[in-house]
Order: sequence, then structure tokens, then C-alpha cells
Amino acid sequence: MDRQTVEDRAVADYLTYLRDGDWAFVDHQGIDGLTAELAEEDDVLRRLELQQQIIDAQDVDVEALEQDFITYAQIWAHRKSVKPEVFIESGVPRTVLRRAGIVKGNTSVNPRVREYVSNAREWDWPMSAGDVAKRLDLPKTTASRSLRSLEEAGVLVESEPIRSGVGRPKKTYTKAVG
Repeated sequence: MDRQTVEDRAVADYLTYLRDGDWAFVDHQGIDGLTAELAEEDDVLRRLELQQQIIDAQDVDVEALEQDFITYAQIWAHRKSVKPEVFIESGVPRTVLRRAGIVKGNTSVNPRVREYVSNAREWDWPMSAGDVAKRLDLPKTTASRSLRSLEEAGVLVESEPIRSGVGRPKKTYTKAVG
């Protein structure tokens, strides 16, 4: 039987939290025991202590679960060859994946390109780097780099390339769903 590493535990705990909520980490038997003891207790001070212990036992440190995931998920994903898309499909927020170093941030996105993409209407899609560069009067390399960064961040997805004349087809993008 495989021993579970700290990385395994951190990733499993966070994914369990995302799937089942924080109640998956509550000590239900402990709470049941405290509740039974509270029902039998006559001393008012001891009753207050038991009530506080029940409240404390229900309190799950979600921030610690997320921080452990952020600390260990990249190591785990690399060791297990798990791609970012799998985490995304499992419900891990992109912001958490960015903080964990699993997906790249979109820091190299030109602000005008980011604004254009976020405000683009349905009929503006698909769009290529050339389309964006022309529309915003930017160098095509700037538009291309920005669109690639937005794709890496999960804002855009590559769509069907457009072939127009000779040369390789134009890479085009559409907005990511979700």
C-alpha cells in the first residue's frame, strides 16, 4: 500500500473540501459525544464550555486547506503529470491555481487588449492577433502575446484556425466558457 505524502494529503483535502464542503472535515463523532455530554450536564459553567467546544469542533480552517494546496499542489501535479485542465474541471479556482504556480497569470496582457476582450460582443468572435492589433492599433506581437497569456489564464480558448491564402492559417480565439 502506498504511503500518502504531505503533497497527496494537501491536494486531496482541498479537492474534498471543494467537492463536499467543510463538513467533510468536522469531527462528527466528537461533536456527538460533546452534545450527549451537554444534554446530561447540570453545571452552567461546564455547559458553556461544552457549547464552545461544539462550536470550535464545527469550525474548519478553510484558509489553511487552501494554503496547503497552494504550497504543495505544483509539486504533486508535476510528480503525477496532472495538467491544469484537470484541476479546473475539478472545480479549483484559477486564482488558486495561479497562486500555486500551476497556471500562469496574465501579467503580460496589454491593458487595452484585456479591456477589448472583456467587452467584445458575441459577433466579434473568433478573433485573431491580427484582428486585435488592427482594431487597437497595436503591434501584432503585442496582441499575439496578450492573447496567448489570456489563453494560459483560461480567459480564452483556441478556436478553429482561419485559412486565408498562402501560409499557415491564422490562430483564432474565443471566450472560454465559465
